[in-house]
Amino acid sequence: MSIYVSKHAIEKYKARTHEGNPSDEQAYDQLLLIAQRGSKTRRCPGDCEEITYNGDAIVVKRQGQDINVITFLGNKRCRRWFQDKEIKPRYARAY
Repeated sequence: MSIYVSKHAIEKYKARTHEGNPSDEQAYDQLLLIAQRGSKTRRCPGDCEEITYNGDAIVVKRQGQDINVITFLGNKRCRRWFQDKEIKPRYARAY
């Protein structure tokens, strides 16, 4: 099994993590850990799935035995903020 981490995922990890200023290598290692030890939380559009480990979530695409880490969604607090500030108002405007 091979795990590939995109540059986009590393950039999003660095932007959404408030634990100092992680290097690219630290971000890569953390994303790799989430992909290896995390559990599937839900399915996402585009035949992808969300994997969560210790409150941090990533979106991956499985291709056979390979796993491609597409993006980093953030921790629970970051995702909750995004849900309240972006998603809910978007649906409220629709009605």
